[in-house]
Amino acid sequence: MTENVENLVLRQLIDMRNDFAALRNEMKIEFTDVKSRLSGIEHQLAGLHADMAGVQVRLDRHDDRLARIDRRLELVSV
Repeated sequence: MTENVENLVLRQLIDMRNDFAALRNEMKIEFTDVKSRLSGIEHQLAGLHADMAGVQVRLDRHDDRLARIDRRLELVSV
């Protein structure tokens, strides 16, 4: 009787180990997917940052241009 119980416990432990191994493999796959998606988001944010910097440069040039126009038309006091 005790041998049957020991075999039953051993079988349960083996099943649990296999379940944990399968879960660990599934988590590795999911983690790899999450890392890949995060990397894509980082690249998109870097592109947005570069675009925003370009827009800021253009706005600065427009501000300078408007200031020159104001001075030429004597719309502001120097």
